[in-house]
Amino acid sequence: MRNENDALDVLHDTIYRSYISIKKLKNPEFFNTWITRIVINCSLNALRIKKKINDNEEKILNEDIKDINVENIEESIISGIDLMESIERLAFNEKTIVILKYFQDFTIAQISEVLSCPIGTVKTRLNKALKFLRTNIEI
Repeated sequence: MRNENDALDVLHDTIYRSYISIKKLKNPEFFNTWITRIVINCSLNALRIKKKINDNEEKILNEDIKDINVENIEESIISGIDLMESIERLAFNEKTIVILKYFQDFTIAQISEVLSCPIGTVKTRLNKALKFLRTNIEI
């Protein structure tokens, strides 16, 4: 969500929705997949709302970050920004897979379950996303 407060709002919404619909969960062993799907849906809803509100705020934030003059900190911040900007430019499906795989430590099989698509499709999208990220980020 790029913002702790927005992330907390999504977490709150996720907990609320999961608490209300916990009775609909038929198999407790699929709780992880079920709750992840709720988190994804709540995040998408929040991003849709956020996109309408603050397109200009993001531009101002990026300009402020470029003004940092401390050399070591600047390099690490810029490389992190480059990575996040590159991830943001990925297609939605690819971005979701990269985030679940590398930020949430999901396996390919778990991602396949969450997204309801074949394992081969997840692998293909992941490889395509990684190729895109490698070409757009200078190391």
